[in-house]
Order: sequence, then structure tokens, then C-alpha cells
Amino acid sequence: MPSRLEPIKAAWRAAPKPLRAASTLWAAAGVWAVITAISMLIAAANAVNRATDALNGVGQFSDSQEIRSGEFMAKGLAPFQGIATGMSFGLIVVALLMCACYVLLGFFALKGKAAPRVVATVLAALSLPGLFMGAGVFFGVLLGIAGVVFAWQKPVTYFIRAKALPLPSYQPRSTPEGGQ
Repeated sequence: MPSRLEPIKAAWRAAPKPLRAASTLWAAAGVWAVITAISMLIAAANAVNRATDALNGVGQFSDSQEIRSGEFMAKGLAPFQGIATGMSFGLIVVALLMCACYVLLGFFALKGKAAPRVVATVLAALSLPGLFMGAGVFFGVLLGIAGVVFAWQKPVTYFIRAKALPLPSYQPRSTPEGGQ
């Protein structure tokens, strides 16, 4: 009984090496986006904790009863905690969607479709501002761009053109009724 992964394995074996590299780089870019989003979530949580600690430290040296009792903390920082948490989880959802998109692009590119190259090129162009957003995002953008470079090489173009050609159908020659 063939496994469910057999079509993927067959597509992988049939694809040229630059297309395999592009598919792998796109999958790595998607996984890296999720890792970066999770690290940003952790960083945001740490920032909120530091702000909480700083406000609690201010309360120790203040004469105000409101600050010492923690009411200032509840009034002032609670909205920011909610915003930071919501933005972080939203970022993770976007990163998971990007990961799924990149993996699907790689899968359909391996099958010989032309559209994934174009979509990946547009995504790479849209992600160029990410080059200035820190090391984590920078690395993910470079992975996506490297995948696009591999996807536009000549062997990949020949492979996609060959896959787009219709397969010749076998039609036996008809012979006249009387024989030769």
C-alpha cells in the first residue's frame, strides 16, 4: 500500500535541484517566520514584565497611596498588557499563515506550476522593508529572496515549461478493414 507521501516524494525526485533548493528555502522562511514571531512574543512579555517591575519599584519610593497600593499599576499598565498580548498573538497567526503559504508555494512549485514563482517573487518584493526590522526578520527575508533566486534559474524554467506541455496521447493507427 503506497503511503500518502508518495506523490510528494515523486515530485521531489522529478524536480531539478534549484527548484528543490527553492522549495526548501521557502519552507525554511515560513518556519523562521513562526520562530521569529514566537521570539517577539517572548520579548514583548519580557518588556511588559520589566515595565511592571519598574512601576512597582517607583511605588516603593513614592508617597502616593495610589502608587503604593498598586492601583496605579492596574489603571496604567493593564491596557498595554492587553495590546501587547493581542498584537503578539496576531503576529503568530500571521506567521503561521505565512508558513503555510510558503510551504504550499514550494509544494506547487515542485509539481511544475508556474504561479508559485510569481507569487513568491511578489511576496519577496513586499517583504523587502523587513530587511530593516532586525536580525530575525532580516534572515527570514533573505531565505525567501534566496528561494526566489533559485526558482528563476534556467533548469527550473525548462522543468515548468515541460510540465505545461500536453502529454501526447497514444492513438493506434487504424488499418483498413481489408487488412494490409
